[in-house]
Amino acid sequence: MIFRGGARIGLFNATWPFATLNVSDDALSLKVFSRQYSLKKEEVTRLEYFRGWFSVGVKIVHTGAVLDSYAVFWSLAPTKILAEAKRVGFRTTDEKAA
Repeated sequence: MIFRGGARIGLFNATWPFATLNVSDDALSLKVFSRQYSLKKEEVTRLEYFRGWFSVGVKIVHTGAVLDSYAVFWSLAPTKILAEAKRVGFRTTDEKAA
């Protein structure tokens, strides 16, 4: 399933609609502008609900070398993304931090 939103990768931030997140059975792909980052399922430690200063989204905790260790996908529907990721077998944490 493909979701449209924004992304924060390291110090770089892209707002909506310049990022897409594709959650599939065996991988997670994040595209920001024309740059594509792909992580195999085994490289994704977990996906977490994340609240920033002005936005909410999904933090990608991973061991992959292709993506900065600090990666967040901004979305108005993080719980929908987490539900889809959990459905296809990714480990998720959906607690909403205050």
